[in-house]
Amino acid sequence: MKLSTFRYLWSQACANIRRSLSPSAAAVIVIALIVLGSMLAVIRNTQSVTRDLVMSFQIVAYMAVDSSARDTEDAASSISGIPGVVGVEISTKEAELERLISRFPSYRQVISSLRTNPLADAIVVDLDSPARAADVASVVQRIDGVDEVVYGTEAAERLAACAKGLGVLSLFGTVFLVLALSLVVGSVVGLTIEYREPEIEVASLVGASHWFIRWPFILEAFLLGVLAWLVGAAVVTVMYIPAVRSFQEMMPFVSFADSPRDIAVICVQLLAISLMSSEAATIVALERALASIRKR
Repeated sequence: MKLSTFRYLWSQACANIRRSLSPSAAAVIVIALIVLGSMLAVIRNTQSVTRDLVMSFQIVAYMAVDSSARDTEDAASSISGIPGVVGVEISTKEAELERLISRFPSYRQVISSLRTNPLADAIVVDLDSPARAADVASVVQRIDGVDEVVYGTEAAERLAACAKGLGVLSLFGTVFLVLALSLVVGSVVGLTIEYREPEIEVASLVGASHWFIRWPFILEAFLLGVLAWLVGAAVVTVMYIPAVRSFQEMMPFVSFADSPRDIAVICVQLLAISLMSSEAATIVALERALASIRKR
């Protein structure tokens, strides 16, 4: 395509936007994008919270009471090589005793009066997924020097199922919102093309190629998608941080997606969905109009 031809088609697209797009139709598309952006923000924060819960899941391996520090280090080294293990931390028997005292301060004098420390070294194991807890625990239990392995079996199963369920729900939710936005944009663009169908018929009768007819509408859809995204993304960006910070204050121990990178990801996703929805709705409506003209 020649540059002069592209300039002409682009000027036609800009003129068509100003002429045919009503403020009410533009408001409908922008509102749909704001709703979609809000849902994308909810989905991203849900994924962030779930990922934080999954990554904080741990199993604890208690060494035999008579195990030496060398035995504990060797066991920790063996555990770190197990698939699914992302972190290993040794908690000595002295640290375990201090933790017990801090957990039950009313029994401090009783615990301190013990002549010997009855506790054993512990190895705290971080996993990449709670679904691996049972398999990793069975391997850890067979390592020399390990006396007992403790983890929440039911909690691990529920957390793994929750993470999987939220992933599926996020996928279906995104697809549903994209389809809903496509229907909104399609109805608006369809009315515009129906209104301009006589122009399309005249251009077809004077010998204009189908792609010459299509390009102004395709560029118009691109321009519409970008303009609607700019407004929608600006509103979502302004509202996002205050909303996330308010939830962070209510739940300070939960990790929310509150970084500039998270906002950028949501805006990029929103741009991609806006452009795809606008282009798809325009092409479908335009093909229907061309098919109707060909039948005459």
